[in-house]
Amino acid sequence: GIGDLARTMSRVTFNPGGLVAVWAEENTRASIFAALARREVYATSGPRIKLRITASDAPQSCDASNVRNATVMGATLPSDRKQVHFKVEALYDQTPLQRIEIIKGATRGADTTESIVTLLDDARGRLNACATWSDGAFDPSEHAFWYARVLEVPTPRWSAQVCREAGRCAEFEGAEHTIQERAWTSPIWFAPR
Repeated sequence: GIGDLARTMSRVTFNPGGLVAVWAEENTRASIFAALARREVYATSGPRIKLRITASDAPQSCDASNVRNATVMGATLPSDRKQVHFKVEALYDQTPLQRIEIIKGATRGADTTESIVTLLDDARGRLNACATWSDGAFDPSEHAFWYARVLEVPTPRWSAQVCREAGRCAEFEGAEHTIQERAWTSPIWFAPR
């Protein structure tokens, strides 16, 4: 009824919770706890996006299902690494994926700088996305980390969907918003010798 919509829209600033996911070999307690111990995890702002990042000392391909000697999200690269190559794989939930990014942090002395590298940007979105990147600025004398982030195609926020269905958006200030749901991985770390 009318009262139910007003009560629902009184929480227009409320955002539903996100999700945490574990990348485990199988759906068993032992496998899940082993993945947690490895920090092979990622999070989403709510949708059930699947996401993974791996790093290797050799260029990676989206055609290959796995890479030998790959370092998985949450892990630390071997300290003798001279170069680093990444592969990011993502699978959509209900909304296509628009962008894949890698966020890199590097520490020199007491200063940490972060940069965003866009690997894929498709306004229409993709259902299954994979991208590779070689970090040409990798410096084996610096501490560094990298993590992947994927963003969905923008969609109406829950409040916009509810008021539009009722045809009453003009009554609820701030209800008509667009959001861009996302997922992000645990970092892959590097510490020089």
